[in-house]
Amino acid sequence: MEDTIIAYKWLKNKFKSEERPEGYPIMVFAHSLGTAIASHALAQLSAQSELTSLTGLILMAPFNNFTDEFMFMTNIHLPRFVVHFLLKQINMEYR
Repeated sequence: MEDTIIAYKWLKNKFKSEERPEGYPIMVFAHSLGTAIASHALAQLSAQSELTSLTGLILMAPFNNFTDEFMFMTNIHLPRFVVHFLLKQINMEYR
């Protein structure tokens, strides 16, 4: 996620000019699992009052919850006991 914040700050500073000291408007687009990363990164930037150039956030096909995403959207078919172990390691439960 740090790379997302670094990329946003770089983009914000890259296009500043004397005519536009605040920079140009930035629209963030995220897809699927990237929606969690983008939302979290922008929330952190908002807390730091660094979202002065953000004009919008587009979330395409955001996932409902990580457990469902992990269980049903992966191409890897793992035995149930492995899934329970992995989810337990990240403090999540499978319904």
